[in-house]
Amino acid sequence: MAQDVSASCNATLTALEIEPVTASITDSVEVTLEATEDCPRYVGRIIRGIDPTAATPLWMVEALRRSGIRSISATVDATNYVLMELGQPMHAFDLDRLQGNISVRRGRDGESLELLDGKQVELDDSLLAICDEAGPVALAGIMGGLDSGVTEATSSILLESAYFKPSTISGKARDLGLHTDASHRFERGVDPQGQVRAIERITALLLEIAGGQAGPLIHAVSEAHVPVQNKVNLRLARLNRVLGIELDEVEVNAILENLRMSPELDQGVWTVTAPSDRFDIEIEEDLIEEVARIFGYDNIPAALPAGELDPGHNQRRTGVVAEHSAGFMCRRIPGSNQLQLYQPQPAWSVLNGRACVATGQCAQFRPGSDAYSVITWFDGNRVEQFTPAAGPCPLF
Repeated sequence: MAQDVSASCNATLTALEIEPVTASITDSVEVTLEATEDCPRYVGRIIRGIDPTAATPLWMVEALRRSGIRSISATVDATNYVLMELGQPMHAFDLDRLQGNISVRRGRDGESLELLDGKQVELDDSLLAICDEAGPVALAGIMGGLDSGVTEATSSILLESAYFKPSTISGKARDLGLHTDASHRFERGVDPQGQVRAIERITALLLEIAGGQAGPLIHAVSEAHVPVQNKVNLRLARLNRVLGIELDEVEVNAILENLRMSPELDQGVWTVTAPSDRFDIEIEEDLIEEVARIFGYDNIPAALPAGELDPGHNQRRTGVVAEHSAGFMCRRIPGSNQLQLYQPQPAWSVLNGRACVATGQCAQFRPGSDAYSVITWFDGNRVEQFTPAAGPCPLF
């Protein structure tokens, strides 16, 4: 919201500055990405010595309340706050309840997991799981497990900040009868470059609120599977034609720069690279929509579409419409919705299989089967069959 307001007002955006936290202990775990396409980036950090009785500050409680989230504990509240602030879902494991290192893999038949809400889930290879050396401890992108969740006595945690492929998470929560803040966002996509930033932010918040000592950053990544932003071209002529206005290069360039789009202009065409958190920018129309949104829909004049139609299309369909192989033609009976075989008159002409009448209405005749022939109106509206025999044809 702040980004859009600053762009609309052509004002400088004061971005949130997040400084890396210096590790004070060496505790760490090894993270193995077995499903690199499903989870190409997994970032974590151990924090020991957290005060489990520390109260969440009022400003954070109020911020969460206004977002529809109730306060639970300092650790859980911090994960939810970062989710709302940066859009990156977070999770905290009770470190003392984990067994060994972490792996991210598909579920296996016969595995089960009790979630934080008490629901028992049977895993299979359609579900992505976060596992320790004893088995699954969380459903990736959906919900953590009860056995590894933080409690009122938790003083050592492992923080998780990951990127999960949207199609891997999409629909899985609904299949299980769940809907969580994490699944809601992962299904739609999150910033694939924002995981380290989120870990640094929550680390600083927790150290300030509940104390403790932070370990080094844990970062497992498969760069080949991390999404990258494509370059998208935007043509000034196309932009103005679609919006029906006349913006100049300076105005458009300013809007794109204020949206952090990194535009490069060359002869009326911008090559635009969107920031990683704007993964929705994929085609030229997306950029046109962004310019229109910031320029202001109310500033775009309303205009009715204009165009010219062939006058013949407005004429009533009467007269001859198709030629029959026996020398007859089929016409619409005046005042009715029936077609009738008819002997052609000298004033009518047949060109390239088309029967044309004075109104300019034409149709195409072609043989169908032994019992039917087919006519096709050239305005594309109807395809009709009729029996090639004297008398009324089927309803038009």
